[in-house]
Amino acid sequence: MNRVLRKSPLYCHPATPAPDIMLAHYFHVTPEGRLTVSYVLRADPAILNLPDPVPNPQRRDGLWRTTCFEAFIRMEGEEGYRELNFAPSGDWAAYRFTRYREGMAHEEVSEPPALVIEPYESGHVYRYTLAAPWLADPRRWHVALTAVIEDRAGTISYWSMQHPAGPPDFHHADNYARMLGAPGEQL
Repeated sequence: MNRVLRKSPLYCHPATPAPDIMLAHYFHVTPEGRLTVSYVLRADPAILNLPDPVPNPQRRDGLWRTTCFEAFIRMEGEEGYRELNFAPSGDWAAYRFTRYREGMAHEEVSEPPALVIEPYESGHVYRYTLAAPWLADPRRWHVALTAVIEDRAGTISYWSMQHPAGPPDFHHADNYARMLGAPGEQL
């Protein structure tokens, strides 16, 4: 059975300004370890800094410094977690941490993420599909889906399913707003 999160909104952090943007996401994992995460971005593209898709996307560090979609995944019972970064260009990054902001290392994936961009109302859907062995883990997962959005003026806004108190911090445990059940469980 596939593990799925239904379409849910992302909310702008109250301390960061944001132009007229609406963000939502879908999250889907198969028992074989294929993840598809889709970000629905509705905004006037003329106001956003959106890198154009590249023909050969690469693993790149620092994607979060501009417009970037992210997923944080922590297996139940573990302090460590994974961070996935997806740029609108198709460039990507995958990291693992041993605990909150510690022990960062590159995470291996079975194949680089594939990006499909589709028009959607007054915006686009950015759909990333990734395969990695750890995605097939049948334990329950805590999930935080986030985004960094930069406008043409260079102003950054931070988006998440929920925000912990204080400044934006996507790594914080209170950012994990959803739990994904093991295959076969009802969500």
